[in-house]
Amino acid sequence: MRIKVPGVSANISALAANWRLLKSMTAGDCAAVVKANAYGLGIDTVAPALASAGCRTFFVAHTQEGVKLRERLRDVTIIVLHGAHEPKLLKEFNLIPCLNGPQDLHWSGPAWLHVDTGMNRLGFAFGEAPESLKPIGIMSHLACSDEREHHMNVEQLKKFRAVRAHYAGIPASFANSSGVFLGPHYHFDLLRPGVALYGVNPSPWQDNPMQRVVSVQVPVLQTHTIQAGETVGYSATWMAERTTKLATIECGYADGLLRSLSGRGFAALHGVTVPFAGRVSMDTIVLDVTDAPPVHVGDTAELIGEHISVDDVATAAGTIGYEVLTSLKVRD
Repeated sequence: MRIKVPGVSANISALAANWRLLKSMTAGDCAAVVKANAYGLGIDTVAPALASAGCRTFFVAHTQEGVKLRERLRDVTIIVLHGAHEPKLLKEFNLIPCLNGPQDLHWSGPAWLHVDTGMNRLGFAFGEAPESLKPIGIMSHLACSDEREHHMNVEQLKKFRAVRAHYAGIPASFANSSGVFLGPHYHFDLLRPGVALYGVNPSPWQDNPMQRVVSVQVPVLQTHTIQAGETVGYSATWMAERTTKLATIECGYADGLLRSLSGRGFAALHGVTVPFAGRVSMDTIVLDVTDAPPVHVGDTAELIGEHISVDDVATAAGTIGYEVLTSLKVRD
């Protein structure tokens, strides 16, 4: 099954397979993080597919995301990471907030407790949460899990073990996508993967174990040839060093292709990788296709797919796969 939007497709079967792989790695359970509209791929399609694969617990960032998810899935657990905001909606839609600090202590319903072990972003400091709290689950968040040898991983694990001992008898969640691959000591009762589900490599120290989910394929609008010394694009930042064949493709920063890819990005045509020529514009990108097989109007250029991964694009843009995925958008 695939969802189709202009230029972008998501292989939902591959996404479900990624969840099943992660679930197979733990003796406990595996949730799914579907915040930011399922990392930009569409929560209306992604969440039901994951539920069909067996996922029963979902994490979202905001209450409104939880409401949207509940309207699609009636019989799953939905945990809201950003706290007990909009309590009427939390109760009406049977959403479970994470309690992140004193600002959430007004909440009297079922809740998970978020204890900070070193991220210093959200969560109670260890020992700060009132003893009267009776959470139904506890969690913390790893800061450096994509760096396998980083000292903070072990330090945070030690702290979370102390938290787990203090709150024995309830589920504990510690491992995000990269944390899953740090080993079973990090798994506890509930894995909490996000970006790995969508095909981004959660373990940069090895080949990507996840199946590719996202593809971006766009048409060639025009081809033409320029001579050495001619320039391409805004501010004339790119100059031809030889007689050069160019192809203009229908995609730009309005579609989520980061402008930082200007002069650094690449596409694939007929299986051959070709560089961007000049800046990424709002609606178009120019490619240097001189060394590619003949390119014609209507041909398809791959920006993400079989030859170019989300991680490849992120590296070229100087960012991370999370930003690449969540930047992709559908035009109105």
